[in-house]
Amino acid sequence: MISPLILGEIGDKVLKLQQKLDDSLIEMVAQEIVKAGKVTELTQFRLEALQNSGMLYENILSEIAKHTGKAAPEIQKMFLDAGFDSVQYDAAIYKAAGYDPIPLHMSPVAMEILKAGLKKTGGLVENLTKTTALSTQTAYINACTLAEMQVTSGGVDYITAIGNAIKSAIDDSSWVLYPSGSRARVDVAVRRSVLTGINQTSLKISESYLQEFNCDLVETTAHGGARPSHAVWQGSVCSFLGRNRSYPDFKNFTGYGTGDGLGGWGCRHSFFPYFEGISRPAYSPKLLQGYEDRRVTYNGVELSDYEASQKQRAMECAIREVKRELAGYYAATKSATNQELIAGLKDRATKAQAKRDRYEDKMRDFLSQTGRLRESWRESA
Repeated sequence: MISPLILGEIGDKVLKLQQKLDDSLIEMVAQEIVKAGKVTELTQFRLEALQNSGMLYENILSEIAKHTGKAAPEIQKMFLDAGFDSVQYDAAIYKAAGYDPIPLHMSPVAMEILKAGLKKTGGLVENLTKTTALSTQTAYINACTLAEMQVTSGGVDYITAIGNAIKSAIDDSSWVLYPSGSRARVDVAVRRSVLTGINQTSLKISESYLQEFNCDLVETTAHGGARPSHAVWQGSVCSFLGRNRSYPDFKNFTGYGTGDGLGGWGCRHSFFPYFEGISRPAYSPKLLQGYEDRRVTYNGVELSDYEASQKQRAMECAIREVKRELAGYYAATKSATNQELIAGLKDRATKAQAKRDRYEDKMRDFLSQTGRLRESWRESA
């Protein structure tokens, strides 16, 4: 079992790693737009943008390769640490019940599960990261095309068109589109994939020990701010194999094995062995009810802990987005030589700063009213 707190920390580490790559690509594409924008004739501008897109793509791939070289060992360490922590926690329960579980590194079955999970997640992360290259290149080409069309139509001047192109490229790059039609920033998608991969791998390892010791009962972990569909079963003792009818059937009750259930996408819940007559519930009814009853008030509206956490995530995302925009303008200013363009970019940066300040004031007010803690790194750029 991995605690929800540790799973949250794992996801946070991954997000920090991915945001560094995202920031470097934002600066890269903004500078390329300014370089292409130095060509004043529109036909040459289009040709320059298309030619630069190939070089930009190669530079992006090079940046991704450097990032991957740093991130891959970090992710591998996260998997190993999580697997060790999971087995160590469960081992104490098995020993109390009279069993003698072997350590993770000495279990061929558990190690194979760990290797398979790492390989699968590594492949997902690689694919997600590679989409960054294509989406950023496409965003660059589309942004330059937009600038050309705006100037050609006479709707805006050259300076405004370049500024619009930079914002368009920043807004449209680094997205992952899911089959469901929803989309997420690549850094968020990578965080979700790694967190889910690590949790699912540790759960499979826990399953292997359950089977080895023929243990049927498990207790699920619990945490504050759980999504409503998960709050109904967190902290419950269940029958994993469905043999003990005195307890809920684990898979049916928790949705284990599905994307929306325990161990699904972004889920921080886990489970651990439970032995009747020996184990004592880790979560008292009072504690679980406390999680359920926790409420805050924001601008006169009562919010559950989950609703408050989602609102905070949305505010963090808004701050992060405007900081991405700022990073793009700053990078573009460094590459620009046209003084009028520099002035225009600085003006956009000033307006973006004012917008960022408003968002941060709103965040401080929200935290003051609700008593929640600020996680500034989620707003970083």
